[in-house]
Amino acid sequence: MSLPFQIKICGVRRPEDAAAAVAAGADAVGLNFYPQSKRYVGHFRRWITAVADAAHGACRVGVFVNATPEDIQHAAAFARLDVIQLHGDETPEFLADVPGKLPILRAIRLSGDGAAAIAEADAFHGTSDRVIGVLLDAAAPAGEYGGTGAIANWEVAHRVKRRIDLPVVLAGGLTPENVADAIAATQPDAVDVASGVEDAEGNKDAELMKRFVAASRRRIA
Repeated sequence: MSLPFQIKICGVRRPEDAAAAVAAGADAVGLNFYPQSKRYVGHFRRWITAVADAAHGACRVGVFVNATPEDIQHAAAFARLDVIQLHGDETPEFLADVPGKLPILRAIRLSGDGAAAIAEADAFHGTSDRVIGVLLDAAAPAGEYGGTGAIANWEVAHRVKRRIDLPVVLAGGLTPENVADAIAATQPDAVDVASGVEDAEGNKDAELMKRFVAASRRRIA
């Protein structure tokens, strides 16, 4: 089993940022469908479609937090998603309700020594063959679901990576400056960045994306 991408730029809100991510060499663009997120892609279908169109050439990943199966199905259709990322409190049993055949990436927040993350990854892997990998994110307070800029514990991430039988995407506080070290420490199959390539207004910065992709490409497995 392998992932359809190695470098993902997540939380893209504008068509021009999606196009810039692709131009920078990103393999995947993440569209956030969680309305409470500052990176929510938008309230209008035509706007979401424009962002998805601008991401042509990259894997389109839809990020969902505790969404209904119906909402996931609708978003996957009009945004022409390639992968569904579950980033909330979804249980392994929820996978049976996710419609369609799109592959699923499960986000797991790291805590403690990683034992809980290993158990969660194994549970999702054993529930559905649609699960193609896990995204390891930094621990977050209750009610927060990533994108905070907090750096994941790389030692724990590496421990989880060695103990599970799924590809791993490393997220959590990655930047152009630290991603090479993070890859060296964790040996992930892919990396994911949001806040680390944003400007002061929360939009994606084309130069930061180029630097992130270049730094990642030199070290990614």
